[in-house]
Amino acid sequence: MGMYDDVKGSFKCPECGCINEDFQTKDYDCMMNTLDYKQCDYFYTSCRGCKTWLDVFIKPEIIEKIAEIRNSITHDDYIVDARDYNE
Repeated sequence: MGMYDDVKGSFKCPECGCINEDFQTKDYDCMMNTLDYKQCDYFYTSCRGCKTWLDVFIKPEIIEKIAEIRNSITHDDYIVDARDYNE
């Protein structure tokens, strides 16, 4: 099992509406540190309600591209993208 950092934030799943608060990222030190979501550009989790894979992107240029093609919840400063790998 690979190392990662935990990311804390509160984001709603676009599929079921469940609030998810525990995410992971491998974009930083991967030393099991806990980061605030505002420190990250990208992080992910499996929804605790429906098990849909959630990717959260913070960079504006990524938000614009993904919002056009996926089932997403878009905000001014982030996007939550849902991908169902169970199908």
